[in-house]
Amino acid sequence: MTHADTTLPPLMRQAAGQFIALLQACPGSETLPAPAQPPHEPGLVWHNTLFTAPGFRRAHVELLEIPDHFAVVHVCIFPHLTDTAPIFGFDMIAGRTQATGIFMDFSPVTQAPPIPRLADIVTPQTRAAFGVHRASPAWGTIFSPDLFAIRPGNATEIHAALALAQGAGDFYLRRLCSKGRRRSDDETTITAGHARYAKAQRLNPHTYRMLSRYVGAVRARVFIDDVLFPLPMA
Repeated sequence: MTHADTTLPPLMRQAAGQFIALLQACPGSETLPAPAQPPHEPGLVWHNTLFTAPGFRRAHVELLEIPDHFAVVHVCIFPHLTDTAPIFGFDMIAGRTQATGIFMDFSPVTQAPPIPRLADIVTPQTRAAFGVHRASPAWGTIFSPDLFAIRPGNATEIHAALALAQGAGDFYLRRLCSKGRRRSDDETTITAGHARYAKAQRLNPHTYRMLSRYVGAVRARVFIDDVLFPLPMA
């Protein structure tokens, strides 16, 4: 099976919908008002869905697509600032038939090892099924040692990575939204960890470059800072 066997944007729409369904299924989940979108090029499909729940303070699912040409799926889930749980992040970037990258992490917000851990889902045996692994970017000091980052070699790897991401998202949310989850009094440290994560993500040059192409440099900067990665005190 090759990349050409799969038209990726429809598959990515499906993946975004599955993440939305996971978030909607969390107890007490509420959909937040959709963020204002800057003017953009005609033909661009751009959906941003935000949630909050007793188990997490903010979750964002973004689908940006030029139909039959290019698509991005971005998912980020921030725990409450009284929870030492890591931040969940997932991204997939692809053209019509070629995926350039799939990334996933449970990124720690304190010095303690993150609980849950991505390694509980992505074992060494699981990683071995994927051919080309990508290094953490220079700005990615926020990521855990378990960061999953691949350049899929074929459609089989794409489907396997998306199934893995859905399983990891479900695993993560079940633990975040479980009854009786322990809370921390160290809100200052957790807040600083969330802020550190947002500031590092804002440095990703690929996100800025891609959005600038469709909405302009100034609007891209505002969207990244205010919608994709707002500071926790905002």
